[in-house]
Amino acid sequence: MYILYNPEKQQFNPTDAAIVQRYDKCHSCDINKDGRISIKELKKFIETQEDHHIPHHLIKTIHAYFDRNGDARLDFEEFLEMMNNPIIAKTFKG
Repeated sequence: MYILYNPEKQQFNPTDAAIVQRYDKCHSCDINKDGRISIKELKKFIETQEDHHIPHHLIKTIHAYFDRNGDARLDFEEFLEMMNNPIIAKTFKG
């Protein structure tokens, strides 16, 4: 579990701010708001982030790689792991 706010410090640290930014991306990607990202939702997210087309089979491969529990959905921790991957981070804008 990620702690986004440290009440002892009364502030977010840079790591927390990055997690909040990723959480916002995950939430905006989650079209049906079930808390998990399907392949279809990931495809729509990637299409908004990329200047070029990524084939559906590659999106499925990315999704499957980060879907650690095999439930065909990315939860926030899996999404965070995906977005923190150096290759993925280089690929996506912002």
